[in-house]
Amino acid sequence: MSKSLSAIAVAVLAAFAGPVFAQDGGLDIPTVPLVPPDAEGMSDRADPAGFDISGIWEYATSNHTVSGICNNPGSAMSGLLEIAASGGDVSLTLVSGATCNPGWVCAYTGGIEDHSVIVSNTGTVDDEGGEVTNALQLIFVGQEAGFGRGGSYYLHPEGYQCQWSYEIFFHRPDVEGDTWTPGVSESAD
Repeated sequence: MSKSLSAIAVAVLAAFAGPVFAQDGGLDIPTVPLVPPDAEGMSDRADPAGFDISGIWEYATSNHTVSGICNNPGSAMSGLLEIAASGGDVSLTLVSGATCNPGWVCAYTGGIEDHSVIVSNTGTVDDEGGEVTNALQLIFVGQEAGFGRGGSYYLHPEGYQCQWSYEIFFHRPDVEGDTWTPGVSESAD
């Protein structure tokens, strides 16, 4: 992964972050409840370069914060995300559980660095020329679960800014055929 991508992700995650900015016409994906599997052993890190992280993962966010001129820390999100990894490149898409407005804010790209997945996106999000950078750092604690931190930084052309941050927990969901059972982890057996 390039040093500039790492710098963007680190700057956003260090500066705070969270929910995405919205404008009319966005995609609102409904949330679902998440019951995490047993979190015992969550302190052990697994290198995501050492196994296939591609696929569908169930996620939930918590501990949302905000700073700057904005006063809404955002709401907890939960749903499904999809990771596609090839070589050192990673793309991540929030498939459900988030408001994606504009839609591209729920599609991240990046890579694997220092035993973490670091992904981000940047672009204009409103008709006033406001720009947002979103970033996620995911830490795996095995092939079935992990946790991390997310953040967003919004900058208006007139200098107004907002920063959001949140924590994220994720695990492989229980999917049989085309049926997903929210809140049940394959590793919870």
